[in-house]
Amino acid sequence: MAITNGLQTIQNALQKDSALMTFIRIAREKGLAAALGIRTAATAATTAAETAQTAAVEANTAAWLTNPVGVVVVAVLALAAGIAVLTSKLMEDTEAEKGEAEAIKSVKSATEEGYKSYKKTELELEQLKRTVNNFVGTKKEEERLVNDLNQKYGTALGKYKDLDSWKKALANTSLYYCRVL
Repeated sequence: MAITNGLQTIQNALQKDSALMTFIRIAREKGLAAALGIRTAATAATTAAETAQTAAVEANTAAWLTNPVGVVVVAVLALAAGIAVLTSKLMEDTEAEKGEAEAIKSVKSATEEGYKSYKKTELELEQLKRTVNNFVGTKKEEERLVNDLNQKYGTALGKYKDLDSWKKALANTSLYYCRVL
């Protein structure tokens, strides 16, 4: 019965941790999808600017071939229009790049937070293993330590009656618990 309760407790804890990792993965995927969308929009804007530039060059060439006076007027107008379109598109590209950088920064931050949480838990469990393995004290102190462990970690790792059971549980489940994080 105690094993079943312990396994159920571990399963519940792992499901909670699994939900956290799922949230982090979804946040990262949404950030990457947003960055990809922004980059696609920037590419489309650049293509439009290049198309406008090509049209301006062709119009300029046609003007040069038809009338020397008109050529100057058309060339100046085409150049001004091309500069305006290009400037507008370059500004859009800059904004898209800023959005993409922010999305990447957000994903990186979420990943770093998850890793820090993992490392903190791993170090805490390693310290806990050392404390349990190196325990030297009275039976009363052992009972107090077991009660403290059950209260603090019982939900995640199960509740045990003695220090030997905690040693076995920590040896068997702590690494798996950290990996699930």
